[in-house]
Amino acid sequence: MEIVVADANIFVYFFITGLINKILNSSDLNIKITQTVYRELTNNYRITTEYPMLSEIIINAVHNINASNNLECIDFNTRELNVDALNIYYHLDNRGNLDPGELDSIPLAYDLNAIFVTNDNDAIVTANEVAQNFGRMTPLAISFLIFCENLLERNIIDKNELERINALFQ
Repeated sequence: MEIVVADANIFVYFFITGLINKILNSSDLNIKITQTVYRELTNNYRITTEYPMLSEIIINAVHNINASNNLECIDFNTRELNVDALNIYYHLDNRGNLDPGELDSIPLAYDLNAIFVTNDNDAIVTANEVAQNFGRMTPLAISFLIFCENLLERNIIDKNELERINALFQ
């Protein structure tokens, strides 16, 4: 089972394409979000106004209303991270170029030996540069579209579903 630390934007994309429940219920994915990303998905005015059902799905998934989901919310402030992950957090915080969800998610992905999935290219580049500097041999972050191509290869989604996702970005 692949551990994925997800940024808020991927949930919006999966919701728009009608794939949110399929992704949350996949037995091949173990999806983690930080408390910051959870708040963004459930308290952010734009998201809760434009996609109120998404907020409800996320709340239910995190609180295990549907026991088949694979979504866990981790409070970054109370989790004991390894030293490298903490150093990554402080390094990224000093750079000041990431939003709070990315700032928490990148060190968490490092700590969990997971992949961070986002659609923010700056966050992907930053995460991979920092992780490489801390000795990680594989990429720490990948783009949402590459992640979706990987989902197709693993038969988690089908070709038509990938085409729906790709259509969002054309």
